[in-house]
Amino acid sequence: FQRWRLAERSIVASGMEVHVFPWAGDAVVHTLALALQARGLSVQTLGPVLSVAGQQSDVEGALRALVAEGPPRPESLTRHVANMALEKHDGFVPEDLLARDYAARYLDAEGAWRVAQQVLQ
Repeated sequence: FQRWRLAERSIVASGMEVHVFPWAGDAVVHTLALALQARGLSVQTLGPVLSVAGQQSDVEGALRALVAEGPPRPESLTRHVANMALEKHDGFVPEDLLARDYAARYLDAEGAWRVAQQVLQ
């Protein structure tokens, strides 16, 4: 924590990766990961941390774009989810309804938008 000065910043470059510490809950972290993937970045969620392949300027640029555009439509982010069929009968649910259900259960677009603003400060 002290070595990376996390009390002062939330974005840390380390080699070919950039670590984003949003200090937020799972839904916000998951939503931020999908929003960055929607902007073409390769993102891994490591518990409460996002590990993004690339340069810090690319990550900051994607976060600035997210902030400028306002909260993303949660259903549009579900395109980047590998498997939305998590419940027993989800395989029988139409794709658009499954996307809305997944977004309602697991994503927080407003929270991700607010946290993106905080991370950039």
